[in-house]
Amino acid sequence: MIVGLGTGSTVLFTITKLGKLVQQGLSIKGIPTSKQTEKLATEVGIPLVSFKEIDQIDVAIDGADEEKIN
Repeated sequence: MIVGLGTGSTVLFTITKLGKLVQQGLSIKGIPTSKQTEKLATEVGIPLVSFKEIDQIDVAIDGADEEKIN
């Protein structure tokens, strides 16, 4: 499964959990949306791919961060 890995504080927890699941045998590959996400995914052991290597993303995970503009 190809998982789009978004950026933000909420996604940090998800990527950390996915890394633990990968260590337990979960078979996924991630495609990060930022250098920050790429660094974290690599640190927790999620194998990464580039857009050149895939035809589609099966699921994308991103935060629900919202910026309030006055």
